[in-house]
Amino acid sequence: MSVPPEIIGRFDLPNDPQKPLHIPKLAERGRPKMSIYLVAYLAAGLVFCLLDFIWLTVLAKDFYQSQIGSLMLAEPKLNAAAVFYVLYLFGLLMFAMIPALQAQNFSIAIGLGALLGLIAYATYDLSNLATLKGWSLYLSLVDIAWGAFVSASASTAGYFAARALAKLS
Repeated sequence: MSVPPEIIGRFDLPNDPQKPLHIPKLAERGRPKMSIYLVAYLAAGLVFCLLDFIWLTVLAKDFYQSQIGSLMLAEPKLNAAAVFYVLYLFGLLMFAMIPALQAQNFSIAIGLGALLGLIAYATYDLSNLATLKGWSLYLSLVDIAWGAFVSASASTAGYFAARALAKLS
C-alpha cells in the first residue's frame, strides 16, 4: 500500500515502513531543543515547588500531622527534598512534557503528568501502607491524588511555558 504524496509532504512520512516516523518538533522551528526543554523544566519546577509548598505547609499540614505525626521530623531534610525535586522534575520532562511538546498537545502533558504522579506517589504510599505501622489507606489515597494533581499541573505549566518560548522565535 502506497502513501499519497500530499501526506508524505505534510508529515514527512517515509515510504519504507522500517524507517522511523518523523513528526516536526518545536525545536525545528528555530529555537534549540535544549532551551525549550530547559524552560519546560524550570516552569514545571516553579509550579511544582510552589504548589507542594502550599500543600505541605498550609493546606495539608494538619492532615499529615494527624496521620503520621510520630514519623515526621521537626525539620525536613532539605537536601533529600532537593534531590527528589530535581530527579522527579526530570522524569516529568522526559515522560510527560517532551511527548506533549512533540505532539503539540497539552492534554498529553496533563494525562502523562497525572499518570506519572499516580505511579510515583502510589509506589511510595502503597509501599508504606504495606510496611509501616499506622500508615492508613486514607493517607495513601489522599497523597496519591495529590501526586497526580501536582504532577499534571506542573507538566502542563512546563508545556505552556515551552510553547510560549517556541512562539517567540
